[in-house]
Amino acid sequence: HTHIARTHTHTHTQDVLDLIEGKMGILDLLDEQCRFPTSTNRDLADKLYASGLCQGSARLKRPKLSQTAFTIEHYAGAQ
Repeated sequence: HTHIARTHTHTHTQDVLDLIEGKMGILDLLDEQCRFPTSTNRDLADKLYASGLCQGSARLKRPKLSQTAFTIEHYAGAQ
């Protein structure tokens, strides 16, 4: 089990942090999938795209040519 310390509080990145670290965000879904020995990359991708948090995010993108990949759009520089 992985523990991620929440040390970032920048408001312009909060939506990205919620997507990754929030309840039923990417890390929670990844942790859940790791508990199943027969889980596949496709299983994780399907859960990500079905998750309410992920569905509502403008930051999470599904590449057109992949059934298992995802991208997070984020610019870390000053706004």
